[in-house]
Amino acid sequence: FPGQGDFDLARFTARVIESGYTGPLSLEIFNDGFRAAPTAIPAADGHRSLLYLEELTRARLARDGRAPGADQPLFAPPAPPAHVGFQFIEFAVDAQAAATVGEWLGRGG
Repeated sequence: FPGQGDFDLARFTARVIESGYTGPLSLEIFNDGFRAAPTAIPAADGHRSLLYLEELTRARLARDGRAPGADQPLFAPPAPPAHVGFQFIEFAVDAQAAATVGEWLGRGG
């Protein structure tokens, strides 16, 4: 999937878009493990990876002083929310680990 491996796929995709390509981006899965798995998991992973690729490609084009045209919209995620602190943390532990985790948390006050 895009984002895995060393090949700079965002750079390649940016060059393809600059050449005038306006078609869809898609994945072809050759991995037998993915093909054997239930389809929902690889489909969700593939969708996330394509959104990530579009985000990286948009950033690459912007860095190069080019913006994608209206005919090639690329995913632009919203800005991350501001972190304002923790209000709640939940730990799920088995009985054996409960004493250890309780002791560890007790040290923090």
